[in-house]
Amino acid sequence: MHTLVLIVVLALVSAAVVGIGDRVRLPWPALMVVVGALVALVPGLSVDINPDLILPVFLPPLLYSAAQRTSWQVMRRRWKSLVWLAVGLVVVTVAAASATALAIIPGITVAAAIALGAPPDPVAVESVAGSVPIPRRVLMTLQSEGLFNDAASLVVFQLALSAALAGDQPDLGAMATGFLVGAVIAVAVGWVCAWLVRRGTDLIDSPMARSSAILALPFLAYLVAEHLGASGVIAVVVAGLQMRSSQDPARSGDRLTQDALWGVLETCITGVAFGLIGLEIRQIALDVGPTIGRLFLDGLVVALVLVAVRAGWFLLMWASVHRGGVADDAPRSGRDVVVMTWGGMRGLATLALALSLPTTLSDGTAFPARDAILVVAIAVLFVTLLLAGLTLPT
Repeated sequence: MHTLVLIVVLALVSAAVVGIGDRVRLPWPALMVVVGALVALVPGLSVDINPDLILPVFLPPLLYSAAQRTSWQVMRRRWKSLVWLAVGLVVVTVAAASATALAIIPGITVAAAIALGAPPDPVAVESVAGSVPIPRRVLMTLQSEGLFNDAASLVVFQLALSAALAGDQPDLGAMATGFLVGAVIAVAVGWVCAWLVRRGTDLIDSPMARSSAILALPFLAYLVAEHLGASGVIAVVVAGLQMRSSQDPARSGDRLTQDALWGVLETCITGVAFGLIGLEIRQIALDVGPTIGRLFLDGLVVALVLVAVRAGWFLLMWASVHRGGVADDAPRSGRDVVVMTWGGMRGLATLALALSLPTTLSDGTAFPARDAILVVAIAVLFVTLLLAGLTLPT
């Protein structure tokens, strides 16, 4: 009962924070970071978060909702920039983050360091757009990047985590092969799940019942793909894109209902998650003790490296525009480079990944530097969501 009351209160607080953000024209995910920190200061509150449930509960609805804001047509039109961002930038970011973590965090393994290369958050980007006049072309690039970087980065994270749990150093060749095989299976799972749900909803007359069936789709795609050893994240994204492309234009009421439903879910899930994470932060601070200040500074270093890598990558894209190497949605000016760099906000996915790290390895020993990774992830979120979200150039 204590946990249920806490979740209800956090949901109400989330609604209030969104309203406050609209009035003061500030992004509500950034404000939720502040709320999460305040929750951590409330004495007597506690909740036990099972790491195994964090990704399956929080990520599927958020990723599916983000996928509903784009389409296969947009992906085909933007394929050049998506390759640059969802493949090139992810690889460079993971390499930079892991190398920096290995250099400054004692005891961290290579696989655990790779887990720090968390993706930008499309939900955070979407909310910031409501308070900052970002050009639509730039906004769509950031949204698409966040969605597909989520998929690529989370697959890399899961492969690295598997290696860490086994106590092995990651085999890059095996990781690449696993990524390709898992991606193919996940695409098939996402397409099949979307087809089955679409055929099923065509037989249902009630709009509410159809929306209820679609609500279960992201969880279905995620769980089936994970059971088959594939990427649940990619399966959810494909399912969302496929459902979007197969919508019946005659059922405009369904689309409005579902858009409202996913908007409500995004707000509630993000708010509750940040509140629960705030409680976890307090426990982390108690476990880490006096070294938390140094670890937070290490996290600031990692965040600055991520920002620098991102800025350099967009400068390369800007330079390539003049040679026809990237699609038209690449940066066209120095201002675009600044906005796209500062708009790469890490959000809920960053902390969800860090919190999903198990407390022990397969042999029962403690997961290496888990508390340090959590503190670093919090520092990265502080810079890229709170600081960037409140100071995004206009």
